[in-house]
Amino acid sequence: MSLHFKQLVVCALIIFALTACNNNDEPSPDLSNSIFYDGNEYYLESGVLLHKGLSEKESYKIDLTLVSPGLTIHAVDGELAGMSGFGHSMHFKLFAASNDKLPLGAYRFDINQTQDTNTFDYGSILLNYTPETGIGTEHSFSSGSIEVSANNPKYELTINCITNEGKTLTAYYSGFLSDYF
Repeated sequence: MSLHFKQLVVCALIIFALTACNNNDEPSPDLSNSIFYDGNEYYLESGVLLHKGLSEKESYKIDLTLVSPGLTIHAVDGELAGMSGFGHSMHFKLFAASNDKLPLGAYRFDINQTQDTNTFDYGSILLNYTPETGIGTEHSFSSGSIEVSANNPKYELTINCITNEGKTLTAYYSGFLSDYF
């Protein structure tokens, strides 16, 4: 092969590489374990489910807590014993059809607090939170939904809520949730 031919092949490969991809070909971003609120992104690292037993309406009360890096949830002898550190957390009081794990399905905010299955009657986000002092900024939810699309053994949660201030919060979490009974 001549030197001229090799240079022509190299130029053709470079042109092909430069024109084969453009901005329209970029894949959509992967969902990450994050909260999106008020123009900011807050990462989520772990979570717990506290199974509280049967409600007055024959549904099961399950508290869901998700936390960012920097916050540590403590357990002693298999019982939740608090949280420490600094970071961000979300908390929900859910009502489910079973108590062994959080069942699949859509959970909607229930302002009337009926404790019906597949509802939650409380939810909030705590930003810049220090559990030891109780200092942080809390925003409670006035409406929303939580979709549980996987629960064996990893959970997949998609959260869409509106705060009392009228601001939208979206969140996604995929990972393990520690169970406490």
